[in-house]
Amino acid sequence: MRGTASSSFSRRSRNRRKLEEHWAAAAHRDETSAVPASSYPRLITAIFAVVFVARSGSVVAVDFAHDVVPLLRVHCGQCHTG
Repeated sequence: MRGTASSSFSRRSRNRRKLEEHWAAAAHRDETSAVPASSYPRLITAIFAVVFVARSGSVVAVDFAHDVVPLLRVHCGQCHTG
């Protein structure tokens, strides 16, 4: 007889056991591959350097009439002008 309660129970316990093994392996990977505490200062310095360089770049103001309108003419003008 297929689908009896005992086969359903054994399948669930087997799936639960596989899931618990997967969780245990994942927890072990997290413990062994963590970033060493000695590299935190370098990591923080690198993050601040990237943010500083990104924010200190020259910012050029966009002029609608000279920068945007020519693009709209070239790419949108054929369909959207009368």
